[in-house]
Amino acid sequence: MRILVALLVAAGVIGGAAWLLTPRGGTAQTDKEARSIATAISYPRSPDAMGYARTLLAKYPNVKVLEATDLKAVQPTDPLTHLVIRIDYDKCGGNVIACQPIPATVCYGFDLNRYEPINGPSVVDCPSNTPIIPPAVAKNDIPSGTSEALRAVLGGLPASPGDAQVKAALDAGLPKPAVDPGTGLAGVAPQVTVAVHGADVGVAIRGGDYFGGYQCTFGLRQGGKVWVWAPGHAQMQPGELVCEAGEAFSAYAQTPPH
Repeated sequence: MRILVALLVAAGVIGGAAWLLTPRGGTAQTDKEARSIATAISYPRSPDAMGYARTLLAKYPNVKVLEATDLKAVQPTDPLTHLVIRIDYDKCGGNVIACQPIPATVCYGFDLNRYEPINGPSVVDCPSNTPIIPPAVAKNDIPSGTSEALRAVLGGLPASPGDAQVKAALDAGLPKPAVDPGTGLAGVAPQVTVAVHGADVGVAIRGGDYFGGYQCTFGLRQGGKVWVWAPGHAQMQPGELVCEAGEAFSAYAQTPPH
């Protein structure tokens, strides 16, 4: 009798262990990976579902996005986006003594609001559609060499230029956006604004966006001298500078060069 009980207990342990090694819905590791992915792409916020998908694939190229849906949010904590992702992993195809790794997949669904992932990630049925490849978007970065070119343009202006003269000189002298070798798309030119106060000239060049972060370069010709600088990160936060030409004359914006 004792031998029979021992055999039954052993069989139960082995069977239970084998069940743990062949999970139906992923593993503790894939659960952890899904949570890490959802948290990593939740901030900074993307403009739409495809933006989140694009960020996810850039950070985790081995993960597949199967659904990316924009949701209507009323409150800041309401879900903005719903994603379903697929994670590949190896599960155990043998018994507890001889485990044979077998390729497997598991899908997780979750929502994102303005601040964090919500409603998951949790295991869901994998959709049958092919993985999503978000369309490429043109970048709006300030081109390399802009600071040097802006300094040269300001230094070469006539003594008392008009707005049109300054804009024409900037259009001719500033570098043009480069073609992104990864996407083949030409960059979008940054916004350029001009403020002329007699012989003094202020210029602001703004690139980037709210979601990826704004870029700003100021130029100022004042009293015959030329300064070119980029404001600090804190100065570009909401409620601070907006990177317009008139700000180049302000003491707050001038902190870096002066």
